Formats: sequence, C-alpha cells, structure tokens
Amino acid sequence: TRQAPLSGSYLMLARLAVVPWFHRRQRFRVRASSHRRHTMPLDHAFESYHPDFAHILGESPRLELLVEADAHEGPVYSRQHKCLLFTTSRPCSCGSYWQDELRRSRKGDPSNSSPATEEGGVSSPNGPCIMKYDLDPANQRPHGQERLSLFRSSAKANYPNGQVLDREGRLLTCEQGSLCTPSRISRTDLARPEAVETLVDKYLTHPFDSPNDVCVARDGTIYFTDPCYGYHQGFRPSPVGPSDCVYRFCPRTGDVSVVVEHLVKPNGVCLNPEESILYVTDTGAIIEPGSYRSHMPRHILAFDLYVESRQEDGSVVKSLAPLPLQKERLFAKPDGPGIPDGIKVDTNGIVYVGCGDGLHVFSAEGKLLGKVAIKPKGVTNLCFGEPGELYLGASDNFLCKLYLDKSVRGPY
Repeated sequence: TRQAPLSGSYLMLARLAVVPWFHRRQRFRVRASSHRRHTMPLDHAFESYHPDFAHILGESPRLELLVEADAHEGPVYSRQHKCLLFTTSRPCSCGSYWQDELRRSRKGDPSNSSPATEEGGVSSPNGPCIMKYDLDPANQRPHGQERLSLFRSSAKANYPNGQVLDREGRLLTCEQGSLCTPSRISRTDLARPEAVETLVDKYLTHPFDSPNDVCVARDGTIYFTDPCYGYHQGFRPSPVGPSDCVYRFCPRTGDVSVVVEHLVKPNGVCLNPEESILYVTDTGAIIEPGSYRSHMPRHILAFDLYVESRQEDGSVVKSLAPLPLQKERLFAKPDGPGIPDGIKVDTNGIVYVGCGDGLHVFSAEGKLLGKVAIKPKGVTNLCFGEPGELYLGASDNFLCKLYLDKSVRGPY
C-alpha cells in the first residue's frame, strides 16, 4: 500500500553519539553521509521521545543509501546467501543502470552481465517483480545498481507483495495474483529459485483476495493478511467468501483458519518474541490508489493468541484463544501522516513500524520511543539484517541500511 506525502522540514543525519533526553521531543542535526558514488538524497533525522531510544540507537547510528530502487515491499535478508530480496510496486523501476542492462540483454549484447538475468530463467519484467541485492563482502563492486539483479520477473512472480524466510531459510511470498491467475502463498528454496511451490491458495473453497504480508512462528505455523486491495486497485476479481481477513495456515496439517475477520484493511503482520501476541496494521485509510481517508483506520492492533483459565486447584492454564479472535487492543496509532505499513519486532519485544514520516519505534507496551524521520515519503517496509542492522524501503525509491545498537536483533 502506498503512503501520503509528507510536509515540513527535516534535518540531515550521518553520525551521532549519545542521544540526550530533555523530557520532550528532541531532534539532532548532524552532517549528511555519502558513499563513494552515492550522496544521500533523503532528508532524515533521529527524533527521541523517550530515554530508552538511546539504547536502541547505540553510540553511532547512521543511515546508509544502498541503491536507488523501488524497494517497496517484502524485504528479506538471507545470511546464507548474502543477499537481500525485495518486491517492487512498479515495472522496470530499479534505476537507470539496471534498465540499461535489461535493454542490452534484449539486444543480445554479449557484454551483458547478471543484472538483466532472472535466476529462475530469463524474462523481462513488465510489472511488479522480485529483485535481489548482493551483500556479499567479497563483491568488489561499490554499493549501487551494479549489485542489483532480477530474481523473479513479473511473468513468474504473480504480483508479489510481502515476504519472509521460514525457519529453514526458504522464501515465503505473498502472491497477490491477477485477473487471470489466482493468489497464493508460495515457497521457494533460494538454492533452486526456479522451483516454486504453492503452500496455500484458498480458504475452504474460496480463493484468497490479494495476500499482503506474512510471518512464521517457530513451529512453522504461518500467519498472513489478505486485504482485497487487488480488487480495489483493478488487478483482482471481486472477492468471494470472506474478505479482509487474517489467516493462519499449518503446513503440517494443511489446516487454514480465519484468525481475524473484522478489520477494514489488514496489512502488516508479525508476532512478539513469545509468540503470544499477533500485531496487525490496519490501513483502511487507503483503499483505491491515491485515496486517503483520515477518519478510517490507520493504526496498529494487538491480539492475544492465548487465554488464561483458572483451575479448581487455583492454577492458571494457558490455551489457544478460540478463533476468530474477537478482542483486540489498540497498540499504537502513528501521530504523523500516512499509514503504518510494514511491522517487525526484535528479540527484546521492541516494535518497528514503517510509517508515512519514517520508521516509528515502540516499546512492548505501545509507547513511542523514537523515530527515524525520513522525507519525502517515509518508510514502507523493513527487515532485520545482522545484529544492529535494519534494511528499509524508503520513499518508494531507495533501499537503505540503518545501523543501530548491536542489541537490536531479529527473531532468527
């Protein structure tokens, strides 16, 4: 989903020591960083709302531009394959270098290299696709479009959106489908990217609408959101059966269950470290392309997956809550413009959300600790890298790397 543009002035960031706390919002001016070939085109600043934000930032937080690319959704970091995968929202939108390589490949230029070659077969992108960014330290190429390659073209990607790696390092992709092809959750072994299998493509007899985001529990259980954005945006048929739901899929049994069914537009989804809370962003404020309804939902909800019952002997027993879940609590509502889109939780229970004015960081209780404010269009999605690293899809056109304290870690 896309976000409303921002207004207002922002400060530049490069390197920061310790963030002081003066019991109110603080912003800090530092020099803009640059790479050998890339200057930082984004205005950005750290904003502290709570003293705990300093522990998350660490001693020298910084934001690094990796490449100009449409890194809109589904960023996934693979330590094993030393790369980052992401899905685009537009065709051929990953920068002039990559498009030049694509044109050379179409003309049969023998000097063409990997950026124009899809790993699952050669195909030209004419819609949203899956891209790969090489993070191998042994690669001597500077960060930029020379490290970018086509992982799966739109002809095979089936309108991809959110992605995640399962516990075995396989890629799970929300394929939104089209007017001609069904939507599904697919699985890919990154060592054999041409081998794509369908995990689940319907609830009972009803096809899914347009799956948006996905997360995986330790036991392999998959949670994913399925808003009918595809229908509103004209590339999916009218919904049949339940719509705008959150589902749970058990690969071991094949069972599919409706977890939540009463949201306007469920979008981002993730679990807390104990896997007892399911976080869901509801982005009902945006329906059709370019629309924005400020009175509609643009918040983050928390659902308890377990209920407690007291036994006759006084002991308390936890059991799975009956589905669909009916009770939720408002976890947070971003105070800036736009909507909360992608959401991730670190091993300490800190919640990171891509919003219209940047990256918002919340405590496990929903208290806003701070922001990495980014202009002009904030952050759409994110993923964890190595300890102390976050990868951000920023302002629709940039893939960035955020360096934080080493205590910031993803779940696996």
